[in-house]
Amino acid sequence: MYRTTELPEDWAHVPRAWKQLHADYQYMLWTDEQLRQLIADDYPWLLATYDAYPHDTQRWDASRFAILHKYGGVYADLDIQAVERIDALLEGQQLLLPHTPNVGLTNALMASVAAHPFMGEALRLLPAYAHAWYHLSKHNTVLSSTGSTYLWALYMRWPDSAEREPPALLQPHTWGKCSVCRPPTTQHDPDLPEGRPLFKHARGNSWHALDSTLLLFLFCNLELCTGLAVCAVAFVVLRS
Repeated sequence: MYRTTELPEDWAHVPRAWKQLHADYQYMLWTDEQLRQLIADDYPWLLATYDAYPHDTQRWDASRFAILHKYGGVYADLDIQAVERIDALLEGQQLLLPHTPNVGLTNALMASVAAHPFMGEALRLLPAYAHAWYHLSKHNTVLSSTGSTYLWALYMRWPDSAEREPPALLQPHTWGKCSVCRPPTTQHDPDLPEGRPLFKHARGNSWHALDSTLLLFLFCNLELCTGLAVCAVAFVVLRS
């Protein structure tokens, strides 16, 4: 999905690459206009929440749940490109969600059958998470209201809230995203027991702002930041 059909240079080749590998699949590039029309036509009860989101990223996050719920199939961010066919990955699966070890789940690459109840629940709960006291910055607001943290919370409560099998997890060594603190890998990596992932990653995180950079730096350098904080406190205490 993108604002229009005119894609940035970094991602312009991605639709063609997916189509070449999966000529028997239907590939859809969704624009902002098409996404809003989907919500208005098929999920009108969600439209007020959808339009009121302060950030476009929240609408994109919410829309991917709607696409998968209505049509089924595979959703992939524009910076993710398959390097071989994904038929074997999808075989026998009803719902597939990607796992990133140090942050839980993410919503960058998902697969689902149409009308899966997990996607229905993800849509149903969106209004309840649209406003919260902990929405203190853009990054936090996006993640916790519609994004990866929202998806992770839904996954954690899912087995307890419905008598269904939990979603299957797409492992990091398969989709090539091992950590938010290191670049994605497309080459053989000794940390990846099955070798090269099925996907390669272009430059992403286009929605990130300054607060994202700061929060990710703190998260990825937690030991260093903790050490500096302890030293600062010790200095103040000793000086006083």
